[in-house]
Amino acid sequence: MKALLVHKGLDVALGEVSSSKKPRKIANEDLPYVLDRAHSAIILSLGDGVLREVGGEKTAASLRKKLEDLYTKKSMAKRLATKKKLYTLQMEYGSSITDHIDAFNKIILDLEDINVKIDDEDKAMILLCSLPSSYGHLVDTLMCGRQTLTMVDVKENLSLTVRGMTEKREENTGKKKRSKSKSRKCFQCHKEGHFKRDCPEKKYKNKDAKEKSGDAVVASEFEGSDGYDSAGVLIAIDGQTRGN
Repeated sequence: MKALLVHKGLDVALGEVSSSKKPRKIANEDLPYVLDRAHSAIILSLGDGVLREVGGEKTAASLRKKLEDLYTKKSMAKRLATKKKLYTLQMEYGSSITDHIDAFNKIILDLEDINVKIDDEDKAMILLCSLPSSYGHLVDTLMCGRQTLTMVDVKENLSLTVRGMTEKREENTGKKKRSKSKSRKCFQCHKEGHFKRDCPEKKYKNKDAKEKSGDAVVASEFEGSDGYDSAGVLIAIDGQTRGN
């Protein structure tokens, strides 16, 4: 909400107005108009259920305080629950490292919203401990022989590791495809790369054989309705005709 009001140039309405805090571009006669716009912007952004809770607030500043009291209480229960989420976070099976870091960052931001600050080194350590065993080599490398450990170091090394794993996987996939292609051997022409059923030489031979062999065509003529009073049969074999 603060970002929205800053974007619209209405953030002055969030705090107590004084000559020292008031932006120069807002004249005294324009101030009530700005405050009303800020109040309306907040109201229009709330759902019906929330509106019923804060409907009595008449200024943007009082609206903000009421919303903070309702939804960002710095209680012991919320603080402990969010800390538990952070310290027990583990990368889910099948999840990408990008999604995992995003989930980690979300918890960190939730803690910062309730004034819980985590040291950068502790963040880096918690993130490393949340990784699966497949990242064990990276974890050992980052933890040994270092004077300091930062989130920047961890994220950069994770990015390089993921890129290397992706390239290796693609390389192995290409090797398997090439190996599979070489393992196919045709019993027709004894060449690799295809099976007998797909052999081009076989197709050509079948086509030549079909052109050389004759097709038989039988034509008959019948007269009468009760039986075969007369019948004429014409047979064509290999381009020659025979009649009966």
